[in-house]
Amino acid sequence: MTLASFRLSVIVAALGACGSPATDEDPEADPPDAPVVAATCGASTLALATTARYRDDVGPADLVSLDIFAPPEAERGCARPVLVYVHGGSWTVGDKANPPSTAGKLTLAADGGYIYVSINYRLSPAVMHPAHISDVDAAVDWVRAHIAEYGGDPTRVVLIGHSAGGHLVALASTHARYHAGAVCTVVIDSDQFDLSHGIEFGGPDEQASIEQAFGTDPATLQDGSPLRQVTASAPPPPMLVITRGSEARMQRAHEFAALVNTVSEADVVEAGAVSHEEVNNQLGTPADAIATPVVADFLRSCATLSRS
Repeated sequence: MTLASFRLSVIVAALGACGSPATDEDPEADPPDAPVVAATCGASTLALATTARYRDDVGPADLVSLDIFAPPEAERGCARPVLVYVHGGSWTVGDKANPPSTAGKLTLAADGGYIYVSINYRLSPAVMHPAHISDVDAAVDWVRAHIAEYGGDPTRVVLIGHSAGGHLVALASTHARYHAGAVCTVVIDSDQFDLSHGIEFGGPDEQASIEQAFGTDPATLQDGSPLRQVTASAPPPPMLVITRGSEARMQRAHEFAALVNTVSEADVVEAGAVSHEEVNNQLGTPADAIATPVVADFLRSCATLSRS
């Protein structure tokens, strides 16, 4: 199923909703949370509007906070979709204020008519799964509850994450326990679609990172693996997976996307001869002529979708 056909299906559903209401006997009726067509906003300038704590039940405060980059108040008349970024760092390091990668993503968001939000989450070894994904889920809940104050549309949230953050947005989009309410998801160069594979075949550093964040219990590894959470009963939103590196690494990204395509929709972009850091830092900048145009087009399409 292509994103164009997905959009056509929701347009048809929205038009059909103008007629007689669906009944239990109507096999064509959409589920209550089916996306509907939404209006789009023009490009805007974005600046840091606020830093907010998104949950009060755990700490430290900085690790459960987020930064909101919004247009000037005079330009907030149009409710804009929201791009929520989750940083990488092997679930052990990293911060929402990531200057090398922020500029390009701010450009992508601003040019696409989005508001940009970057989140922190608690890090291992101080915490283990499911703390990281629980924080991502709580952050998205906070955004959906408060982003209208900054000119955002709470029904149009797109997740984007790099490395471990890519793993977390993929898990948030596939795991029935979280399903963060995103209309689309962008995964940037994560190789952790199946944690048990990393434990069994990864190098010493990869194995140590997974064990520190998830342990070695097979049930926990399965619970934390996006590949193991894809189901038809709770299909993920449309996804774009950016990959690079070895043929085997890229093949694992293709395998994940192929599984998502059995219940939803996913495309893969092979980013070329760039490093793990470059594929993230160059996204949205003139230095990247491969992934950036595809992501920009994907974001334009996602901006026309909405989820209550």
